[in-house]
Amino acid sequence: MSFRSGYGQKCAIELYRDATERQAKLAGVTIPTFMCRRCGKRQSVSGRRQVVRGSSRYGYYCASCCTTRPLATGCGNRAS
Repeated sequence: MSFRSGYGQKCAIELYRDATERQAKLAGVTIPTFMCRRCGKRQSVSGRRQVVRGSSRYGYYCASCCTTRPLATGCGNRAS
């Protein structure tokens, strides 16, 4: 059953159905992702770490890059 306005154009119901039909095909596209600053791969947001703690401005590292290359933390790595 087609809903048309008086002027032969699609009404709001038909426009809504068309939009939701298109969006159903894009399920994989709408997953939130980020680009890793070290390896450059685009991955899902689970397991990401901030480049600078407390600031998302500088981007993120993926979980595999964080585990392969340990971060310099604490005073133990500083030369005196």
